Amino acid sequence: METGIPVYLLSAPSAAASVGPAWFATVVATAVADYPDAPVDPVLDCGLMPGYALAALRHGVKTIRYDGASFDAIAEIAVQLDAAVLRERPPSLDLGDLGDLDTGRDDVAAFAAACRRWLLTRE
Repeated sequence: METGIPVYLLSAPSAAASVGPAWFATVVATAVADYPDAPVDPVLDCGLMPGYALAALRHGVKTIRYDGASFDAIAEIAVQLDAAVLRERPPSLDLGDLGDLDTGRDDVAAFAAACRRWLLTRE
């Protein structure tokens, strides 16, 4: 039984070119194994690169972010594979914006505060 608010597990911009779909799928599988009841939709960002978009779809990634040449053709292939293509990145919390965090209790509070601020600014 799924509980909670559905969330995207969104890769970094154009991550398909640097980490690839197999690595991304492994990270997602690990997260889902740790939190099996959390409703998630993994999204691998393929940037403007059609080859990486096709590779991600072929690997079984069900949602990709792609806005390059041949968008319509790639979106059609995605539909055939029961997948989806997003043109724009969904709003996301960039943990890199928190800067260098120590491992102390204050970091947990800083992280919680950053998440709270981000959530409160969503429409």
